[in-house]
Amino acid sequence: MSKYVDIHLVLDPFERQFNLWRNIARFYARTNFVMMLDVDFALCTDFRGRILGSEAVMKKLNEGRMALVVPAFEFIRQKDGLNASTFPTDKKVKR
Repeated sequence: MSKYVDIHLVLDPFERQFNLWRNIARFYARTNFVMMLDVDFALCTDFRGRILGSEAVMKKLNEGRMALVVPAFEFIRQKDGLNASTFPTDKKVKR
């Protein structure tokens, strides 16, 4: 974790200052790429490897012309979220 993650503890007298906290983390980050995740958000696939392995995506990121939006899926059973090939491809609810 210490190789890829910076953790910043910010104390201030105000509640829920998300923009301030995000900007402080971005300022002190040791990389040009920052990902903000909710505390309960877990990446269950090799997200980093897929991005680094895509020449086209890395080219756009390095040019500063791209932002990644990570879709969030909630699974009742954690094991259902382990195989990216079974993830939804549209917004239709499957029952």
